[in-house]
Amino acid sequence: MKKKLLIGIVSFIVIITLVISFGLSTFLLSPSVKASTKITNKPITLSVWMAPNPDMLVTAKSLNETPFAKELEKRTGVKVNFIHPPVGQENEQFNLVVASGDLPDIMIWDWRNGYPGGVTKAIGDGVIISLNDLFKKGYAPNFTKILKENSLYDKLAKTDDGKYYVFPLIRQNGDPILTVYFGLVLRKDWLDDLKLQVPTTIDEWYKVLKAFKEKKGAKTPLTFLDNMLRAGNFFVGAYGVGIDFYLDKGKVKYGPAESGYKQFLATFNKWYKEKLLDPEWSSQDRKTIDAKILSGSAGAFIGTPDSWVGVYLSLMKQKDPKFDLVGAPNPTLKKGDVPKFRFEDWPVTVATNAGAAITGKCKQKEVACKWLDYWYSKEGQLLTNYGIQNVSYKIVNGKPRFTDFIKKNPNGWTFKQAMARYVVSALGYGLGVQWKEPVMEQKFFPQQIEVVKVWSIGSSAWRIPPVTYTPEESKKLASIVTNLSTYRDEMYLKFIMGNTSLNNFDKYVNNLKRMGLNEAIKIIQTAVNRFNKR
Repeated sequence: MKKKLLIGIVSFIVIITLVISFGLSTFLLSPSVKASTKITNKPITLSVWMAPNPDMLVTAKSLNETPFAKELEKRTGVKVNFIHPPVGQENEQFNLVVASGDLPDIMIWDWRNGYPGGVTKAIGDGVIISLNDLFKKGYAPNFTKILKENSLYDKLAKTDDGKYYVFPLIRQNGDPILTVYFGLVLRKDWLDDLKLQVPTTIDEWYKVLKAFKEKKGAKTPLTFLDNMLRAGNFFVGAYGVGIDFYLDKGKVKYGPAESGYKQFLATFNKWYKEKLLDPEWSSQDRKTIDAKILSGSAGAFIGTPDSWVGVYLSLMKQKDPKFDLVGAPNPTLKKGDVPKFRFEDWPVTVATNAGAAITGKCKQKEVACKWLDYWYSKEGQLLTNYGIQNVSYKIVNGKPRFTDFIKKNPNGWTFKQAMARYVVSALGYGLGVQWKEPVMEQKFFPQQIEVVKVWSIGSSAWRIPPVTYTPEESKKLASIVTNLSTYRDEMYLKFIMGNTSLNNFDKYVNNLKRMGLNEAIKIIQTAVNRFNKR
């Protein structure tokens, strides 16, 4: 009896040891397809309309041709026909589909900003449905469990009146590696040669850019894409204002009408005159910037960790071994101050390429809901982040890791191109939960991780939350903001390039007010107040 008891205890210890050594993540996230993952045994086909991932299009005409789609169908029992609008024609094609009334079962789109009248109008028009009843009936246990465990996620996933309307992309734990994905970058090797530190103030940036121009021969010391400058409030944030609507201690303000914006314009006007600012910044494309950075014409830019920092370091590794890059925080005016603005996305993302809604034309709403919910299950998360075991990933020390087939693809595909055949959520597309680990695996250089740490310095309290407007508010706001933005952009260029004197700034602000600025602020503030009460 004692011998059997001893054997039993030893066996138990061995099993526990094996589980621990093999990894709890593997134990909890078994890649095997369970019978419970089957949603239906009937021949059901769903149509899903979504903007395509450009990396996926390199190796396939549509997601339908990928191993990911085939594996997803095998697991769920649901055949899906993915429909992709041509790249660059997403808005046009979306409007045509909606106008036709011939809607697919599921559409991935930015329903807050991309539908006239917003989410409430889209639901009212019957274009998409409220998911509340489906959730109450238990058709989305995995997704609703995530919402119950995180009040912020829940708040971001519904409208002011409590309607759930979309299965969004959730960035795991709101980790900065997933939510802070572009910022200021400089040539570190140049800084080292010139014995200069990474600039943290406007004055230090001026000194660095002057040195890049005069001592490194940079013809365009600072270059960037204008939309990236705006999205991150780079440089303008040093003056305590945003380049668009923003929050200041909970109060909605419009940066371009504030006095700090005038100071920003004066600074950029000075840099423009002294040829520290790329004169083509407002109209150039990525290829033009690439040429400037790789040729040494530019020494500072706005970029991302992977497709900018990682790509440049890789391309220059053999050509110029000394070539190095470093991130810089958003600058301030006073040394040691914490930046008031930093770029950071929300952890729950609904965009043109992320977030799925069930349309009013879907005849299999329960099946569609279950299929979408599978993406948030443990097995679904593993599939959408790592793909198929022993093909796109293997278990290493108890954790999934991409195989060499993905990292060093024999077909010559890049890491992301190979990934795009096997995963979706990991690349920030579609829906589900984006994990940190597969994103980290794409970073081959330590600099890619370090830049994110630096860019994370500062506050994100300035962000206008993803509010929902009433149809009336949406219509009125769209009309005002269109006029405001057109006029702001026109004057932005004129002030910086010196075509209009900054002595006319007060006149410019008065014109903004005549265009309905105060009414726009009131509408947004009302929506923010409602959001805070969700």
